[in-house]
Amino acid sequence: MYIKYNRKYLLESNYCSDAIVIYVNETKSTYTLEEFKKYLSEYDDSRPLCPKCGSKLDLKMNRKDETEFYGCSNFPKCKYTRKI
Repeated sequence: MYIKYNRKYLLESNYCSDAIVIYVNETKSTYTLEEFKKYLSEYDDSRPLCPKCGSKLDLKMNRKDETEFYGCSNFPKCKYTRKI
């Protein structure tokens, strides 16, 4: 799982203060703002590392056949991918 936004920014700002619920695709769950802040603070970022550049690998989805794969978070500088 990866969260595209800076977790510290989301926790310390009012970025989502007007939202009623927040949907997290990885857990298929909805959260209120307070629940989401708790979820982010407990989130364990144990993604695998890219063997080429050392960045974290993101879980991505193929647009054509909707299969999941790992892709380097340093894309487009590093184009490493790995099947799950």
